[in-house]
Amino acid sequence: MNGTNYLLDTHSFVFWLLEEKSLSKKVLKILQKPENNFFISSMSILEIQYLVEIGRLEIELGDIFSYIDSTPNFNILALDRPALVESLKLNSHRDPFDRIIVATAQAYKLKLLTKDLRILKTFPKLAIW
Repeated sequence: MNGTNYLLDTHSFVFWLLEEKSLSKKVLKILQKPENNFFISSMSILEIQYLVEIGRLEIELGDIFSYIDSTPNFNILALDRPALVESLKLNSHRDPFDRIIVATAQAYKLKLLTKDLRILKTFPKLAIW
């Protein structure tokens, strides 16, 4: 794999698919580089479904999977033991989605594309916006 490896926070992935203008210029530039590799946590897929169920988001999960399947530099990372072990160390985050997403980025040494101010402040070397 060439390029840099990035994990997208849930909102970053949704913005990329639905509201490109909501991304920062820096993140948009990163996402537009075809040599970069992008990952989304399986927890983000679950979070998207939750947001659809409570009416805060309108998107078909089939469209998400189609996009990922048809885009060579996008992949889903499952919640596995390394990410779980890292998440158990993160007592600064109560939100289970954020906790696992940050832990996944740490476990796999990925830069995290997020606008979450708490994550940006707590993990300045990990998070980018």
